[in-house]
Amino acid sequence: MKKYNVLFIILCFLGACKQKSILGPTYTGEACAAKNQDKWRAETFASGNKLVDNKFDFFFDMRIKKLLRGTLYVYKLPYQKGIYNLSEIDPRSNQLTPGAAYYTSQDDGCVAEDSYFLDTKRVSTLTITKFNANNNHIKGTFEIYLKIDSVKINSQNPDTLSFLQGEFSVKVN
Repeated sequence: MKKYNVLFIILCFLGACKQKSILGPTYTGEACAAKNQDKWRAETFASGNKLVDNKFDFFFDMRIKKLLRGTLYVYKLPYQKGIYNLSEIDPRSNQLTPGAAYYTSQDDGCVAEDSYFLDTKRVSTLTITKFNANNNHIKGTFEIYLKIDSVKINSQNPDTLSFLQGEFSVKVN
C-alpha cells in the first residue's frame, strides 16, 4: 500500500508540473522570440478578420507580471504561404495591407496601458512557412520592430521593442 501512496504522490506532482494555458481555451498555439534580447514565449490565437474577407488576425499574448499582460497583434494576413512586410496601417481601415502593434494592459487585459506601433525606419516581416487548408493550421517566423506611442503611461516599459528570430504555430479559428 505504501508503494501506491508514493506512486499517487508522484503522479499528482507530475500532473501539476504540466504547463497549462493560463489565458484560456481560445488560445490554440504558441510563439517564441527574443524580445529585446530576452527569451519570450506567448500563447497565441488567430481568427478571421471581421472587416476584410480572406484575411486573418493573430494575437500573441503573454502575462508579464501577475496583473500585466502584453499583446502582440498582427492583422490582415492572407491564408497562404509567403513573406509579408508589415505596415503601420490602422487595423480598422479597409486597406488590405498587413500590420502589427503591441499593447500592454493591466487587470487581465481590461485596463489599457501603453501602445507600440511599427518602427517605420526598420522592416518588420511575418513569414507563413506552412499552411494546412484542411485544418487551418499555420506555422511561420517573424521579425518585428516597434516604438512606443508618444504618450508613455508606465515608465517601466521600454521605448522600443524588437521581436527577433520569432517562430509561431497556431490554428486559425
